[in-house]
Amino acid sequence: MGLFDRWQRPTPPPTGGHEGSVLPALAPDAADRLLALTRSELASRGLEATIDAGALQLSGGQVFGLHNLSVVAAGTRERRWPQVVASHLDALLNPPDTSGPPDPGQVLAQLRTRTEIPTQPAYPAQEPLPGVIAMIALDFPDHVVESVDLPDGIPDTATAMTLARSNLRELPPPEHQSYCPEEDDPTSRVHLFVTDDFFGAARLLVLDELLERAGVEVGPGGVLLCAPCRHVLVVHPLVGPGVLAAMRWMVAFARGEHETQPGPVSPHVFHRAADGQVVQATQVDESGHVSVVAEDGLADALTEILGEPEPDDD
Repeated sequence: MGLFDRWQRPTPPPTGGHEGSVLPALAPDAADRLLALTRSELASRGLEATIDAGALQLSGGQVFGLHNLSVVAAGTRERRWPQVVASHLDALLNPPDTSGPPDPGQVLAQLRTRTEIPTQPAYPAQEPLPGVIAMIALDFPDHVVESVDLPDGIPDTATAMTLARSNLRELPPPEHQSYCPEEDDPTSRVHLFVTDDFFGAARLLVLDELLERAGVEVGPGGVLLCAPCRHVLVVHPLVGPGVLAAMRWMVAFARGEHETQPGPVSPHVFHRAADGQVVQATQVDESGHVSVVAEDGLADALTEILGEPEPDDD
């Protein structure tokens, strides 16, 4: 049992979707129909494929995730699924030409959970959150291309990330919303940063500047973070007992958005200490149960705010 569990009961997973499905945005039978339709569309193009664990693998070895397709399908009448599938496969199978050195202003980064990337990057990708890496991405006017190799003319990861951070600062600022899960307690306030572009979660790479611009102060307890999908970053400064309500809300929000929104990043909540150290604060067991484990800087911050937890009754 983690330190945090002594103060609150575990939060149940949010309702909606299909627990354990490879495409959680859809009910099991709808997911099966979408997968069958995708396989049929590929066959009509002369392509043999297998679909396993929500991913599409062509006989030539290419692997594509189908999560984003399922999210679009979930919001579309089923009679339009053939057109949706065809359009999705057109984009996957006919990528744009990205050869040649990019314009420096095109170099950005997207956050991805390492274990969910079909092809790992050949460069030593930075890891701003445990298990989450910054993939170098090229931003074109009508599409974004993640790169598993360093773009031509970029000598190393450090140079690419310097460009990416500079370009993130130049993007239009995210929409900033705030919300108190515990209405009468301002110390429960969470801050949502939402973008239409694909780099909302990647604003984590310039977090200090983002919070300063939004007027969000960070105390010695650091912040809780979640980046469930590419369009959203959520931050809660640890300043008072409202951290309990904030954590409950963020656990449910992170998991729900990760399962149902395009561009999933991570379903977890993280803690960034004042010294910049980041730890994962949630974990999911085989049954899908989410629990919170407070260690290191998070344990110290909670003890400072809430006092020593009462011992278990043994």
